[in-house]
Amino acid sequence: MPEGPPLPNQPQGLDEELVALKSVFIEYQRRNEQRLDALAGKFEESKRGTLLEFVRPALQPLVNLHAELLKSAKDIVDDHARAQDLEYFADSIERALDLLDIVSVDAREEAPFDRREHFAVLTKPTDNPAQDQKIARVIRQGFRLAGHERVLIPARVSVWKYTAPMVAAESTRVEHNVENDGGNDLPNTQQ
Repeated sequence: MPEGPPLPNQPQGLDEELVALKSVFIEYQRRNEQRLDALAGKFEESKRGTLLEFVRPALQPLVNLHAELLKSAKDIVDDHARAQDLEYFADSIERALDLLDIVSVDAREEAPFDRREHFAVLTKPTDNPAQDQKIARVIRQGFRLAGHERVLIPARVSVWKYTAPMVAAESTRVEHNVENDGGNDLPNTQQ
């Protein structure tokens, strides 16, 4: 509010009342902005949930196809161009999912195993304690909603499990009863 000389006939205390009303209005406006932000967030969640329910039936087959394309590309050793084509199609699936705000959990070999993002299909023994609870192999990539902790499809992985090296068994000596015949370890039945 511009300040200037007081108007003639201006009642005493009007400036203080206007300042108080201005602060009430500013607080009211701040609360309304918070409410609008909360409403916008709820709307986005609702929209994302509706989209997810629409896409969910196709999501698992797409993820499985993605995994099969990458596996096939990895298995091809004699035809580099064909392997690249398969990798291209797998990348195309990831880009299509990304358009729906569904992104990879980015599971990688030797990364720490996380039960929230990964599903351990099997464990592999290792005598290296540094590998314990790390991903040995990514069998199928996992996917989540972008910007969220919620995992839609966990990555299927094999996990290293540390097992201490076997210590040579100490030889145990069998005490023989020398009082019985022949010195074997059969009990003496003669009385």
